[in-house]
Amino acid sequence: MSGVCGNFGDGTAHGGAGAAFLLANRRRDPREGNPAEGGHGGDRQSAERYRSLVASHRQTLRDCRQNSWLRTQGIWMRLYPCDLRVGQLEQVFDNVASMGYNRVYVNAFYNGQVLLPAADNPTLWPSVVGQRAPDGDLLARAIALGRERGVEVHAWLFTMNFGPTYAVRRDRQGAFARNGFGQTNLEDPTSATTEAQPGHIFIDPYSSQAREDFAAVVRRSPAANLMASSSITFAIPSATRA
Repeated sequence: MSGVCGNFGDGTAHGGAGAAFLLANRRRDPREGNPAEGGHGGDRQSAERYRSLVASHRQTLRDCRQNSWLRTQGIWMRLYPCDLRVGQLEQVFDNVASMGYNRVYVNAFYNGQVLLPAADNPTLWPSVVGQRAPDGDLLARAIALGRERGVEVHAWLFTMNFGPTYAVRRDRQGAFARNGFGQTNLEDPTSATTEAQPGHIFIDPYSSQAREDFAAVVRRSPAANLMASSSITFAIPSATRA
């Protein structure tokens, strides 16, 4: 039996009609709401059809995975500010489900940025979304959209690089990883061109300061299943998806 699921055979493979509805009814201001709710340009009949398609694809995906030797098929995902556009993330998750994936690993910490709303970011790192939509919570949205489609969402955290804003903090110099000569990866001439880019500061995994700072990233609501990169051995507390 093939482990491949996807292309659900109703003319809506890879997002199809659902994504087309969302894109056709897209509005400029993401704070105005979701066109799938049937307001401001989206009609209720189309919204109901879209929700019906999402529910149908969720059941089809579940049935396919239960009847396949490959019960879990996952994909890594990195989100950007443009994904706050109305209908953009819906289309992405429509594609994910239609292609047979039932698990997504969303990169929630990378290059010294966190996937938290700028208006609710208790960490030392800047928000991925910035100030263009300070209340935009891409991780929360991804969790909700994944759940609607039967896709399990995990937060993937790359914890080796704490980023440029952390690298310039004088009060965090003791948290940096150093070689036998006391050099950081930015100071070591043998690694500057091959293992790091400007502002990529590698962290000492045994630093209590680094652990404390990083813990602020995972203390958030809603929570997602958390997975830290194997590049570093931080202990990540288990969390239940909200």
